[in-house]
Amino acid sequence: MKKAPHPLDCPSQFNHQQYTFPSYQDIITARDTIYPYIKTSPLRLLHADISQDQKVYLKTENLQINNSYKIRGALNVISHLLDTEDKTIFRSGIVTASSGNFACQLAYSLNIQQVTTELTLVVPTFASQQKITKIREIYDNVRIVKLEPNDWIEIILKNKFDPHTLKIVEGSLNLDTLPFYISTATNFHVIAGSGTVGLEIIDEIDDLNNTCVIIPYGGGGLTIGVATAMKHTNPNIKFFACEVETGAPLKASLENGTPTYVCFEPSFVDGIGSVTVIPYMFEEVKTLIEDSLVVSLDEVANSIKLLYDDYGMVSEGAGACSVAAYLKYKNTSLKDFKKVVCLITGGSIEPGIFQSLINKPCLA
Repeated sequence: MKKAPHPLDCPSQFNHQQYTFPSYQDIITARDTIYPYIKTSPLRLLHADISQDQKVYLKTENLQINNSYKIRGALNVISHLLDTEDKTIFRSGIVTASSGNFACQLAYSLNIQQVTTELTLVVPTFASQQKITKIREIYDNVRIVKLEPNDWIEIILKNKFDPHTLKIVEGSLNLDTLPFYISTATNFHVIAGSGTVGLEIIDEIDDLNNTCVIIPYGGGGLTIGVATAMKHTNPNIKFFACEVETGAPLKASLENGTPTYVCFEPSFVDGIGSVTVIPYMFEEVKTLIEDSLVVSLDEVANSIKLLYDDYGMVSEGAGACSVAAYLKYKNTSLKDFKKVVCLITGGSIEPGIFQSLINKPCLA
């Protein structure tokens, strides 16, 4: 295992040398920890608009418990905290900055492991009300705090939660105790849990030579975990991130060779996208991927409609981004691969938004 700055995700400065990431063995350990509680999400073949001689697989984490791969990391980190000697963590409460999916899975993990604590969810003002409602249904003691998008993103980028400096738009905090911060993107045990997706792909697809995997890019933890798991078995597997053009900092950072700020516009693709990358995550990610494939909102909308029309599947915007990336780049960046795996990361989307997207004709 590469040495982590602190096993419980304490805040630190942006120094890549201080940060390490789960090894293959850490991901195997995570699998053993979480598999009593999760599903093995099915692989399905994509039939529409496939390039000649290619097989395109859909890894359907939108069919996972609570419709997101993030159950894997959430279960693993809560299990780890339960195994630590410091039992004061849960007395102080837990806090995370999440657009909804990770917080939902934390709530579920606390519930099924019968942990009593206060879960504070810091969300951007554009967070899905459906996800917030679902969290409250899963776990009783939830505190919701809304911030402006830039203030919310700052918590994730700095890997630090300071309740005394927050400019709260809605909700309130208990300032008497400092809750334990769990990062959806950078926590060691969250990344290890996310990496178990890669182990399943290895088990389900024979002969991964000349294969690439397309992964929606948020903070980078899923990309690092899946690539670590799969490259251990076959170092020739290639990886592409995918982003939406309304917030694609990874692409800009790769082009500039350094973390770069971009314009970010909230949209129905609310599980990915930011103003910039997390610097030390970027340093690791750029060693693992070939490129970031950027798509438009219309292309994501078309893919949401395709997945519903052809498979009856509900996918959120971030989840459908990988399919949109394949369809856009199949004759360019992806044309030489015999097998392509599109990671559909989640299926939590506001019903009204989903209905409006699937009822529209496909947009050119």
